[in-house]
Amino acid sequence: MIYFPDANLCDGAAELESKGFLDVENAPPWDTWVGLGVDAVNSRIGGYETYLVAWVPPQFIEYVSAGIRVNPEKCIAWLDDVAVGARAELKHLIP
Repeated sequence: MIYFPDANLCDGAAELESKGFLDVENAPPWDTWVGLGVDAVNSRIGGYETYLVAWVPPQFIEYVSAGIRVNPEKCIAWLDDVAVGARAELKHLIP
């Protein structure tokens, strides 16, 4: 998954829907973090330049999907659904 911390509204909806996998700030648990990236391409869209890539264990995919669906500002998404540099670099890991 991907998390754009600067675009976050912290409404708590994703925390509730993800059964606590995501926190009140929509952030994934720190022990799932894979890397931090910055894309100049996304700098034109305020708040979407810096992003965090995280691994979601298979048993939490359904919960994270529910959290993503209720996130109005779209600061969380599946990596496969966004255009960031890390996506191309990690493409070989995405089934």
